Amino acid sequence: MILCDERFMARAIQLARQAEPQSVSPNPHVGAVLVYDEDPNDVRIIGEGYHKKRGEGHAEVECLRSVRDEDKFLIQHATMYVTLEPCAHVGRTPSCASMLVERGVPRVVVGTTDPNPLVAGKGIDILRSNGIQVLVGCLSLECREVARVFMTNQERHRPFITLKWAQSQDGYMDRQRTEGSPIIFSSPFSAMLVHQERSCHSAILVGARTILLDRARLSNRLWTGNNPAPFVLDPRGESFDVLATYDDAKRWTVVTTKATMDAVDHHTFKVLAVDCEEEMLDGLMTHLMKDEKTSLLVEGGSYTLSSFISAGLWDEARIETAPFDLFEEGIKAPDLSSARKVDSHTIDGRVIDLYRRFSER
Repeated sequence: MILCDERFMARAIQLARQAEPQSVSPNPHVGAVLVYDEDPNDVRIIGEGYHKKRGEGHAEVECLRSVRDEDKFLIQHATMYVTLEPCAHVGRTPSCASMLVERGVPRVVVGTTDPNPLVAGKGIDILRSNGIQVLVGCLSLECREVARVFMTNQERHRPFITLKWAQSQDGYMDRQRTEGSPIIFSSPFSAMLVHQERSCHSAILVGARTILLDRARLSNRLWTGNNPAPFVLDPRGESFDVLATYDDAKRWTVVTTKATMDAVDHHTFKVLAVDCEEEMLDGLMTHLMKDEKTSLLVEGGSYTLSSFISAGLWDEARIETAPFDLFEEGIKAPDLSSARKVDSHTIDGRVIDLYRRFSER
């Protein structure tokens, strides 16, 4: 049965991944599969579903809804596989745990428990107290990974943070400059993938120098979907004049100090002001969570990226290495050589490495 459980849970994980990242936020990605397994000679999937959009049906609801009329009598002889513990509270949608009891599902296999205090074992308790057989922990690491943004939000009380940068083979992000265009490390296709990555995040951040020198717009114009909310880390107000020229300045939020803002008479962008520079990252984390910005993409520059690394504020890093050296004094890329590399592939001669800091808890 264990091998069968893992097989069907793997399918539930596949389903969970189908949701658009920002469509379910701040909810988790969850998939569910209903399997008729009373007759060993006729084991088959009779329902599938995943959480598609915030405020709409949870995975369990969609799974039961997909069962054909002629198969509905099999629900009481089936096992529900769900990547995350069924919810126990009534919010935008009814409690999934209570629904499974009402529909007479006799067995439920849960990938991982829900760290949300509103659930946190209560869903499993409801199932078991009503005589439902419950198995917890099937492919738990994989189920946590598919819900990693939600897990980070709940357990670390901050957004899931991805670091992204491009560099030369000899480890430089740019040459030393006070003006002029930045070095282009990406190919047209790998640049498109960067914009796809942007579309997966609810917020994006750079330092003041990136705005000042590159006039960065931080949109995902090469991809589809909503643009992430743009933020600038700027304790001294260096980016203010450039941002004032942006036609979408009202979308931007500058993270700075109260002392810096006291010297500004007028601005069109939004401001998050903290008492001192040392409080900027903590203040940003608090603000993002209050505003339901569940994931943050940090794109640079080197000093800003290093600040997040030093503070332990990162979960993934996407590093693109171009097939050339700069052979000169430049701006060194941050060092993540001691981090855990989980993937590496080559696109148009560019090596793209993925590092992950995310752990079980």
